[in-house]
Amino acid sequence: MEELRARWELFVRMDSPEGLCWTLLQLIPAVQANAGSFDEEAILKYRKRANRVRAYHVFEIPKKRGGFRAIQAPDRELKTILRALNLALLLYFEVPAPVHGFSPGRSVVSGARQHVGKNYVFNIDLKDFFPSITARMVTESLRRIGIPFQTARFVADLCTIPGGRSRGLPDVLPQGAPTSPVLSNIVCARLDERISGLASSFGVTYTRYADDLSFSSQYNVYKEGEIFRELLKKIIEEEGFTMNDAKTHLMKKGARQEVTGVVVNEKANIPRRWIKNLRAEIHRMRKDGCTKEGWRSVQGKIHWIRQVRGYGDPKAMVLEKKLWQTRHQDRKERDILSDY
Repeated sequence: MEELRARWELFVRMDSPEGLCWTLLQLIPAVQANAGSFDEEAILKYRKRANRVRAYHVFEIPKKRGGFRAIQAPDRELKTILRALNLALLLYFEVPAPVHGFSPGRSVVSGARQHVGKNYVFNIDLKDFFPSITARMVTESLRRIGIPFQTARFVADLCTIPGGRSRGLPDVLPQGAPTSPVLSNIVCARLDERISGLASSFGVTYTRYADDLSFSSQYNVYKEGEIFRELLKKIIEEEGFTMNDAKTHLMKKGARQEVTGVVVNEKANIPRRWIKNLRAEIHRMRKDGCTKEGWRSVQGKIHWIRQVRGYGDPKAMVLEKKLWQTRHQDRKERDILSDY
């Protein structure tokens, strides 16, 4: 790892696209086994917008609360290049303390725990997060953390695609590229610093997970039209983002308080209805049988309970026991049927 860091530090002293290419060629074997043949030309060709556009496959996935989200996924070659660049950025950029998304060792759970036991919890959402981050914002943010201009501009070129079909629209971060998460944190570094200062002056705890911004305090400073709310909105807009008013929620003590899907009233916890639905899902599997994909999905949900409530949590242990009994039951039934 120290060797990789040294390569990256050498790279940032090179104010040229060729220096970036050299570094990426050193890092590609670390992120992709049997990556095939890469050379400088294979990387430099993606400076052209048309080549980047052709490299992306666009598809939609359903959102949890209805509607669809467009995902732009790069092809294998560009994905390998971006994974190498992502490693370099992760080695170079130190994620600020309030940020719990896209950061090794941090998660939605670590962020939620910062808000446990507060009288007021306030959540807001940044509208169209990745599409709001332009190539210009990427370049300027990389310059602020010490990366030379030509290199920063090349990184921005590699990692963005046209934001729409109309001419004149800026290139933006694609939702689906390996580099978009870490670049979003780099772009938001000044946003996080300014909001942290604002929160501290009002006795407020602040965390961010991607586009989810969470605040908590013992006093209600979040009323519409009051100074904290107005200053918060001003900072967000000055940094190039927009608050999504439809996803703005103030939760008081005594009612359920959630941060990034984790209940934070007295301790980090799972919503009761979520566990009830999981129990019902396992019951249906025991009754109707289960597929390999269904079994893995439920296993993942049990792992999520353990992440939030602790690995020795009794509810997780009971649910896992029921899940394994379901699998054993399926095997026993197949054995009986195989005799006929």
